[in-house]
Amino acid sequence: MTTGSIRLKLVGPQPVDFVFDDDVVSIGRGDENMIVVSDPRVSGVHGRLIRKGSGWLYEDLGSTNGSMIRDAGGKDVVVEPRKNPRVAVGPGCKILLGDVAHPVRLDVLEEKGRPGRSRTADSVWRRSMGDAGQLGTQLVQNPLTSRKILHELFEMFRTLAAVSDRTAAVTAVLDFALSHLDARVVGIYTHTDEALAPDAVRSTWAEMPRLPSGAAFSTLFHEVMEQRLCVVVDDQISLHNSFGRWPAGAVRSAIAAPLIAGEDLVGALFLASDKVYTQFDLDLVTVVAHHASACLHNTALIERLSDAEQKLTKENEFLREVLDRKSSAVGIIGDSVALKTSLKQVRVVSPTDTTVLLLGETGTGKELFARYLHDSGPRRNNVFAAVNCGALAETLLESELFGHKKGAFTGAYADRKGLFHVADGGTLFLDEVGDVSPGLQVKLLRALESGDITPVGSVKPLTVDVRIVAATNKNLNDEVKAGRFREDLLYRINVFPVNLPPLRDRTGDVEILANWFLERFNDKLQKRVTGFAPETIGRLRSYNWPGNVRELQNEIERAVLLSDDGEMILPEVLSERISGMVELPVEVGPLKETMGRLEEQYIVRALKEHGGNRTKTAETLGISRQALTVKLSRYGLVRNR
Repeated sequence: MTTGSIRLKLVGPQPVDFVFDDDVVSIGRGDENMIVVSDPRVSGVHGRLIRKGSGWLYEDLGSTNGSMIRDAGGKDVVVEPRKNPRVAVGPGCKILLGDVAHPVRLDVLEEKGRPGRSRTADSVWRRSMGDAGQLGTQLVQNPLTSRKILHELFEMFRTLAAVSDRTAAVTAVLDFALSHLDARVVGIYTHTDEALAPDAVRSTWAEMPRLPSGAAFSTLFHEVMEQRLCVVVDDQISLHNSFGRWPAGAVRSAIAAPLIAGEDLVGALFLASDKVYTQFDLDLVTVVAHHASACLHNTALIERLSDAEQKLTKENEFLREVLDRKSSAVGIIGDSVALKTSLKQVRVVSPTDTTVLLLGETGTGKELFARYLHDSGPRRNNVFAAVNCGALAETLLESELFGHKKGAFTGAYADRKGLFHVADGGTLFLDEVGDVSPGLQVKLLRALESGDITPVGSVKPLTVDVRIVAATNKNLNDEVKAGRFREDLLYRINVFPVNLPPLRDRTGDVEILANWFLERFNDKLQKRVTGFAPETIGRLRSYNWPGNVRELQNEIERAVLLSDDGEMILPEVLSERISGMVELPVEVGPLKETMGRLEEQYIVRALKEHGGNRTKTAETLGISRQALTVKLSRYGLVRNR
C-alpha cells in the first residue's frame, strides 16, 4: 500500500472502491460517516479505522450486531468493545460487519493506483463518447442486460428517430433514465457561454429541491465539458455537500455524459441516484447520450427550419400585402385639415424607431396609419405584424405575442413562434392595447423595456428587436386612475402620441372616400356602378358616422351590391339610418342661406308625408299651424302646396 493510505472495497453486487489518507475513517449507516453502508444490519455509527504509525487498527463503536476481522490467513478475530476493542488490519484482511451469517464485507486491498486522497475517490469510471458504437454491441452481449432493458432501449431509440421536436426527445430520454437507471434526479443541461444551465429536470421526489451545485458538481461537469468524457462519481461526502438540500442519503453517486453534435458540445445528461452506479450503468448512459445527442441536434435543426419557414411565410404575406397596396393604390385618403395634421406628425416620427401611440375612435384607420409608419420607415423591408389585443383571451393573447412550447397548455401540439419573434427586425402593431389584462401587462412591459420574451412553457428568454406601434380608443389616463392599466406601461408606449380625427371632423373627405371605395368595390364585385346621385352625396355628408371610415366602407360596399350596372347610387339603396338624413347642400355657403334651404326642404318633406295636411305637419314639426303658414309664405310654398 502507499505509505499512510488505505484502500478498501465494499463487496457486493455493485462493489465500490474507497481510498483514504485520513487518520480516522468512520463506517456506518448514517450519512455522517465517511463510508456509508445502507444495510439494516449495520449500526448508524458502527466502527472506525484508526491510523497507527504506518498501519491501521479497526475499532467497533458499540454496534448492535458487532464486527469481526478475518486476517489474510483466514483466521477470524471478533472485535469486542471491552475485551478486544481494536484489531490490526492490513492487505488481505476482511472487515465483516453486522450479521455473522450474512455480513457486510469490506476488503483491505493493496494500493495500485495513484496516491490516496482524503474522503473517497472523486470519479471511479470514465468513458469516451467515441466508444458508444462499440459499447452498444457489448451491452447486447452483456449478461446484466435484461430483455426488458433492451426492449425499452429499442423503444427509446425508435422514439428518438421519429420525433421532430426537442421536448419529445428530452421526455423520452428522461423517462428511460428514471425507469431503468434507478435515478432519483435526471436532467438535461444546455451548454451556453462556457457553462451548463439546467434545461429540463425531473425527480422522483414529490417536491423538487434546488438544483445541484458545489465542488463535486463542478468537478463532474468540468470533465464532461473539457475532456468530453462520460463520468461516474461516487464521492459521497462531496456529493452530499453539493446536494445538501436534498433528502439525507438520497445521493450516493452520479453520472454525467456530454451531448455532442458534430464537434460542438451542446449540453450534458445528468443522473443522480441513491445507489452506487456501476460501469455497466455508465456504459448504458454513454449509449443513451450518444443517440440523444444526434436526436437533439436534429430537432434543433428542425426548429431553426420551422422558425425560418414561419418568418418566410409571414414575409411572403407582408410582400403580398405590399403588392396589393401598390396595385390598388391603397393609402390614407383625404384632404381635410384634420387629416393633414395627423399625417404631418406621422411623417416626423416614421424615420425613427420611436414607439408611437395612435389615439382615436374605432374605425379611424389606426392600422392603416401603423402600416404607413412601417412602410415609410427604416424597417420597411422587414415584417409588419398586427394583433388586436381586445379580440383574444389573456392566455391566447400571451401565446400569440410570445409563442409557446409544445405541451405548454391543452391544444399546444407543437412549438409556435409568437408575433414578437416573427416581427424581429420589423414592426409590431398592438391594436386596442388598452384591453390587455393586468397580468399580461407586466410581461408586455418587460418585452418593451428589455427586448426579452419568454414563450409560454419555456424558461429560456429570447431577445428580439421590434419597433412597437400601439393603438387604443380608450383614454389610458382614465384607465390608469381606475387601476386597469399600469402607469409604467403607459409611459413606455406613450412616447409619441398621434391623434387620429373622426370622420365627422373630416366632412370634406366623405365624398373623396366614397368615390375611392366605389372604384374599389366595382373592381372587387365586378360591377359598373357609375357614381353617386347628388342627393346621395348629401345624405352621406349629413350623417355623423359613429363607426368612422370603416362604417363608410361597409355602407358603400352594400350600396354597390344593391345598385344596377350603368346606374348611379341613389338614396334609396342606402341604409335606413342614412337615407333618412336631411340632405346637405353639395356646396358650402353662407350659414343663414344654407339653413333656410334646409328648413324649406324639411317642411316640403313633412307636407308630402301628411298629404298636405297643415295641422298634422305643424304637429310633427313642433310648431303652431299659424307659424307653419308664415314659413310657407316666406318660402313661396302657399301657391305650390
